[in-house]
Amino acid sequence: MAQVATRSDEEGAPEGLRRWLIVASGILGTLLFVVAITGAGMVLPHMQGSFSAAPDQIAWVVTAFIVGAAVANVCVGWVSDRIGRRNLYLVSVAGFTAASALCGLADNLFTLVLFRILQGVFGAALSPIGQAIVIDAFGRGRQGFGTSIHSMGATWGSFVGPVLAGYLADLAGWRWVFFAAVPFGLAALALSWFSVPRDEARSERRLDWTGFATLGIAIGALMLMLSRGNRLDWFESTEIIAAGTVAALALYVFLAHTATSARPFVPLALFADRNFAIALLLIFVFGGYNYLPLFVLPLVLTEVAGYSLPLIGVLLGCRTFGVLIGILCIFRIADRADPRLLILVGFVALILPQWLMAQWGTDVTPGNVVWAMVIQGFGSGIPYVGISALALATLPAELRVQGVSLLYLVYNLGVAIGAALLFNLLAQDLQASHELLSQLVSPLNEVFRQSVPKRLLDLNNPDHLASLSAEIGRQSIMLAFNSAFLLTVAVGVAALPLILLARVRRGR
Repeated sequence: MAQVATRSDEEGAPEGLRRWLIVASGILGTLLFVVAITGAGMVLPHMQGSFSAAPDQIAWVVTAFIVGAAVANVCVGWVSDRIGRRNLYLVSVAGFTAASALCGLADNLFTLVLFRILQGVFGAALSPIGQAIVIDAFGRGRQGFGTSIHSMGATWGSFVGPVLAGYLADLAGWRWVFFAAVPFGLAALALSWFSVPRDEARSERRLDWTGFATLGIAIGALMLMLSRGNRLDWFESTEIIAAGTVAALALYVFLAHTATSARPFVPLALFADRNFAIALLLIFVFGGYNYLPLFVLPLVLTEVAGYSLPLIGVLLGCRTFGVLIGILCIFRIADRADPRLLILVGFVALILPQWLMAQWGTDVTPGNVVWAMVIQGFGSGIPYVGISALALATLPAELRVQGVSLLYLVYNLGVAIGAALLFNLLAQDLQASHELLSQLVSPLNEVFRQSVPKRLLDLNNPDHLASLSAEIGRQSIMLAFNSAFLLTVAVGVAALPLILLARVRRGR
């Protein structure tokens, strides 16, 4: 997400009904973006069946959107200055709405992924511009209040997304999760057109197109390699070698250009600040953690526990209550607390539910899910507050806009790469677990034959064998899920010592 300037004090803030129409416009755009992330994760099981896709293939529906938004995010501020904030918001809402409709019309996985990229590109400006619009509606003197109103709207989007998607997918099919965004997008477009005040474009800012293009190519090639590597046996495949080569070359050109350009896309001075460099690593891990349960649990709970999507949507929506508790807890202390303590508390609250989920069995109950989601929601908002404070604690004022933009880019990359790696790991572990269990639970295994009473399992009965095969499938999914989330716990714990390397000046 890029920083977008707010209007000057001299213009004044709107009052009465118009103010709240402007606020509704900004919040509605942000809601569309949040629901697009959380809602798509909910309907992955339906899309997987519709396209006969494996877990690592269907993950592209999630990662494509995030990568598109991440790459477009970094130039939101520049485009806003060039064409005006209101015009950019209108174009973004219109493009996002059209892309949502196209996603619903997609007849194969390839076109769906392309339209999700388009949806992410247009959606990149919805949250930062929406926040700036809401802040301006209350004026500079009430920026904190405006930010809180906008944040609460975005928070409820994480509740609406899973619940709405679950019910729509169950009643009408996964396509209607995308179609449902169209009327809300049109409403946001109409509200914005008639209520958001016009602003003047400014053309003095320049964009480093070489740096932007090479970074975008490097990210796209890397995501292609990570998403298809496991399926194509990694570097045994020409496609993976080509993607890896393109990513490496593009990254090299980006780094070389950044080191020699007078005004690079990413100023090197940012990395000279130790706190900022540590914050980048922490927010990358945080991004990888934040949405993982929302992406993975719908697939696991439908296949293993037999839960319906509406029920899963309600269970995952309980995460919102944890988010609200976290916001209320840090609201009054955020400016006074040591950011390192906030990061530590937040990361522990994120690691704990991952550990709990790694212990689940096929008899997982709704209570288990709710408990994990509330804790995960509590931890999802706290680390970002601490990481942002740490990143800006010692960063020079002239670098803060670029620093915040890079922080959001790395966060989005963490979300995309974390999802791609986890789905790859699930696919790999699922295959290994299934092979192991099939060898142990087999009519050819004499120990197994002797240990199971024939009245419970007749290996000569086709119906019994079908039931056994289904149970092996369920247990394999659960084992793969446990293994993957246990690894995420290890990654989170390994990141904690980075907090000790940060330095926070007192009295600033």
